[in-house]
Amino acid sequence: MSETPWLKRMQNGAIGEARAKAFLMDRFWVLERSVDVQGADLLIQRNTLLHSMLDPRPPRLGVIQVKFVQDKDTSISVPVEYTRASDGSPAGEFFLIVATGRDDDARLFLLSAADIATHFRRKTREGRGVFVCRADRILKNSNFEVKSRALALGRIDHALRAADFSDNRRYLRNLGVQRPTRDQIHPDYMLPILNGYGDIADGLLRQKKAADRLLGELEEVAEALDKLVLAKDPIEAAIIFEEEIDPHIDGNGRLTFSSDNLSDEDLFWTARAHVKHLESVRAAGIEGAYFRLIELFDQKVLAFAASHDETRLERVHVNVQYTPKTLEEVVISVADGSPACTVNNQEIHRSVVHNDEVGFKVICYDARQVLRRDSWYDPTTHSYRFRDDFQPLLDKELLGQ
Repeated sequence: MSETPWLKRMQNGAIGEARAKAFLMDRFWVLERSVDVQGADLLIQRNTLLHSMLDPRPPRLGVIQVKFVQDKDTSISVPVEYTRASDGSPAGEFFLIVATGRDDDARLFLLSAADIATHFRRKTREGRGVFVCRADRILKNSNFEVKSRALALGRIDHALRAADFSDNRRYLRNLGVQRPTRDQIHPDYMLPILNGYGDIADGLLRQKKAADRLLGELEEVAEALDKLVLAKDPIEAAIIFEEEIDPHIDGNGRLTFSSDNLSDEDLFWTARAHVKHLESVRAAGIEGAYFRLIELFDQKVLAFAASHDETRLERVHVNVQYTPKTLEEVVISVADGSPACTVNNQEIHRSVVHNDEVGFKVICYDARQVLRRDSWYDPTTHSYRFRDDFQPLLDKELLGQ
């Protein structure tokens, strides 16, 4: 007996939900729900023992809608209201997971509310706004495919942290406990793109800490001025002025505060370059595969550095092979280098590129440079001495830059 359409839809829905749940359970608590909650096929909570659902302000829930598509012609639709926050902006805690394929061909795709607003067409159906897209636009786009589970799950986790921060920041500041953290940054800036500045998240955190310190000083002086306005005793008023206000007054009688580290022009231009680079990757439709390749490269060189050091090696050879354009079938090897390699040992981070063919890179590194441990760099936790030479080759091949 042939399957009826409704039975097929139910089966596909169950398969998609099961795959999404298995994917999410690596990082989150997946909660059961008895009714449809804003399009939620799954509700998730960050896997932390620091909060519970019984807390006065429990951690923000993530809303996951799941779609299973049989082929590229399947239409995907999501009600606009599901993807919007109360102010009309894309809801940071809403994600769409698209599942497709069977057995060894199973694939997952992850889209945020912002992705949906950008790449789907908005229509009106029965007086209700709906985002609509053919599955083909999703399935052929590596930007959305879950190539690295760690990166995809980290993206959701970061979004829930940011949603919690945005919702609670005023409440927490009033309690005096809200302080800047490294998590308070757009997840795009956490992606591994080289720059000559350093860690963008750390740079922004320095600015935030400087602003927080200055804000604390301003609040102290404002409270002192408030006490002075309400003072009924001139002696008390004089003491308030001398102890809490006068230290901030300069020789011209003006209130002054330090603005150290509030501005960082290098960070601004680094962030601009980072965004431009990421836009190029996304325009090429290779985001998922590109960052999965970088992740695999980092894993290999970090593992090698953990078991070797510059005192026992002269050279380190790295071979990277992959399918051109799609960046699939990645094979990376890191091994003791050949003595025949010519490396200028006088220059830091120098290497020799032995092969720069499309889909095949071979680089020989000076071990005394890339494996050297010092007070500001550990090759077992940071990969950029290796990636400084590999990633530009990859970018030139894929992006022409």
